[in-house]
Amino acid sequence: MANHTETNESNKTGGLDRFLVTFNKGDIIFFEREIEDVAYMIKQGKVRLIRIINGVEKFVGTVSDGDFFGEMSLLANTARSATAIAVEETQAFRISKVNFDLLVKSNVTIATKVLTLTAERIAKQQRQLHILLLHDEESQVLDTLLMLYEGLNTAQRENVSINITPYELTTWAGVNIENTKRILAGYQESRRISVFPDRIIIQNINELERIVGSRRKLVATTDPAS
Repeated sequence: MANHTETNESNKTGGLDRFLVTFNKGDIIFFEREIEDVAYMIKQGKVRLIRIINGVEKFVGTVSDGDFFGEMSLLANTARSATAIAVEETQAFRISKVNFDLLVKSNVTIATKVLTLTAERIAKQQRQLHILLLHDEESQVLDTLLMLYEGLNTAQRENVSINITPYELTTWAGVNIENTKRILAGYQESRRISVFPDRIIIQNINELERIVGSRRKLVATTDPAS
């Protein structure tokens, strides 16, 4: 657990100020599977959430100003589902379960935000589970690209640019970097995608959906448990 400094400044956040803590860049705020009855709300900064699956770092998401994280452990009374790391110097309100419950019950805006965030995270976890059910790494990489496309909320289906590096795609898909690069190179050679240092362009979304869809049907017919 990272060391943090308490802050007692008084501003618009009122009574929450006594819960304010500061994390330095690179500090681990909590570890996956850790038991702790505390949630966080970011006042200023950015936090990266990751999981380790089969020895590979898997990117879960990034939270920033005004976002909650760690609240799922309180709501479900379970261990941490991810590791939280400060991307930059971050100030956050460290809120116990008792105070979290009081805050949600007394503030409609915060209650709505927590419910919306929880629903979004459950939907994202279900989508990521669909990716893991694909047994081959090529399908997992392609379906991760489709998941990122879905997050763009765009009707465009040709020459779609995804702002992600191959390494970031690795952490999303849970596939090691060497295999990810090999898979991307193969699809770039067949002109289905174009890979740049800071982005990946999908030439035709329909084509990727067709490939992943056929792989998913194959899994369904060969693995009754899926």
